[in-house]
Amino acid sequence: MKTELVWEGKYDEYGNRRSVRLPTSLLLLQRIETNDQPRDARKSLTRQLGLPFSEEEFHQQAHLRRLAQHAHLGR
Repeated sequence: MKTELVWEGKYDEYGNRRSVRLPTSLLLLQRIETNDQPRDARKSLTRQLGLPFSEEEFHQQAHLRRLAQHAHLGR
């Protein structure tokens, strides 16, 4: 048995597969960063650097960075 993903518009009314149209614009990929340091080490390092550490501050900063990135990309 063969498994296949099927969606509306993949095949025409006669059961023939439609041709694929590739995007003409550049597709941006998102980079995912991980941090393997223990939480206490990150907390002390961020305090030394004067950066926000609380979860709320971190999410606020991340949101502002995303807004700035979208503005820079012209979205």
